Amino acid sequence: MYAERELKRLAEVKVTVRRRIARRRIETIEQTAVVTKPLVWVDRAYGYWKKIGPVAKLAIAPIGAWLAGSLFGKRKKVGSLMRWVPTIWSVVRGFKSVRGGQEAA
Repeated sequence: MYAERELKRLAEVKVTVRRRIARRRIETIEQTAVVTKPLVWVDRAYGYWKKIGPVAKLAIAPIGAWLAGSLFGKRKKVGSLMRWVPTIWSVVRGFKSVRGGQEAA
């Protein structure tokens, strides 16, 4: 059916393809480790944030706003956004409470 020479060539190609797949798997694992390092940091920071009490969070919020302002400079958009955050937050909470009431009914 197939010549022996062609079967040997196909076997060599198969070995080459398998090596290439193995090499790319290793590269993918290495790159995944590099990419997920920031995610690990964010997850750890989120865990610490969950452990902090609500009063401490209120104290940290102005510090975070000051730090963000010093890092990114004063921008008019940030100021107007900060002005509207309480209103937006109350609207979101209102939607959540109405939505919760409808699911219970």
